[in-house]
Parts: sequence; C-alpha cells; structure tokens
Amino acid sequence: MYVAPATQFLAKIWGVPFYSYMAGQPLTYQGFGADGIALSADGTDLYFGAVGKRYLYSIPTARLRADGDFSEALAQASVVSHGQKGVSDGYETDSNGFIYHGDAEQEAVSFYNPVNGTDQVFVRDPRINWIDTMSTGSDGYLYFTSNQLCFGPLNWPGTDNRVRPFALFRAKLPNNGTKVNLV
Repeated sequence: MYVAPATQFLAKIWGVPFYSYMAGQPLTYQGFGADGIALSADGTDLYFGAVGKRYLYSIPTARLRADGDFSEALAQASVVSHGQKGVSDGYETDSNGFIYHGDAEQEAVSFYNPVNGTDQVFVRDPRINWIDTMSTGSDGYLYFTSNQLCFGPLNWPGTDNRVRPFALFRAKLPNNGTKVNLV
C-alpha cells in the first residue's frame, strides 16, 4: 500500500514525460515502488517512500523491531504520511533532523523538516535530474550525484539520451548541520 507505485504515475524530468518503454510491449507508466530509506537523526523513525509515488512516510523503528502478537499489524497501523515530497529516489539525514530527498521534477534536492512538518527546496540547479544517492559529510556538506537514470537505455530502448558530463554536487548543510552518527 505505502510502497507500491501510484496508478498511472507519470513523472516529468526536464519536461520530458517518464514512461516505461519495454521492447515489444505497449508504452506504459513507470512502476517504481519503494526505493529510498533514511533513519531520523535520533534513530527513532524510519522514513521511506516509493519512487512512483510522491509521498513521504515514516514508521517508528520500535515497531519494526517488535516481535510479538500482532506486531506486523501494529507496525502497519503506525505508518505516518508526511504529505507530498515530489519524485525522489535516495534519502539522507543530517544533524538538524532534516530528511533530504531528490526532487527530480523541480531540478532540486529538498528536505522534510519533522519539527514543523514542511517540505522545502534545499538546492536547485538546472543540471539536477535523477538523484539516486546522497550522503552527508562530517565536513558539513551534502554530497549527491545526478545520474540521469531516467534518460538511460533501460528507459529508452536502444538509445542513450543521457547528456555528459555527469555531475557530483556538494551543498553546505543549513544551520551548521553535519553527518549523523548513531553508533
């Protein structure tokens, strides 16, 4: 339910509709499900979402660790929706407690602030499209790549529409944020 893609989900990356092109099959909608998780800065919640759905969810990690009668049903009942977050793949957390995520349709990285429940753009650049992975550094920067997955030959059979050079970005975290170390 939470990790399945939305029916007829259609993202637009750099203004291009992102359909699924399978050899010998009719054009269809992308079916990306769950992909991307991040622990809250204090480790009490696990944030997740589906690429093919624009919503961010969380579940208390205590519910995931529970092993008793009805634990699975209780875990499912404890999932919280935090509203729309855009089209995203990778997630990351910083010491501010912000949950960063790609925002492909906005050419951006955005973040969810669990303190006030808002989602806002963190950095925008016209070179940004498909952010798959990101990492916060102990130097106070968020590092991420824009891999143009949506324009590769898996989505455009026989054609590689990616435009080189690819890019590795870094952006200074707000409020002197840094990497979270939970161990």
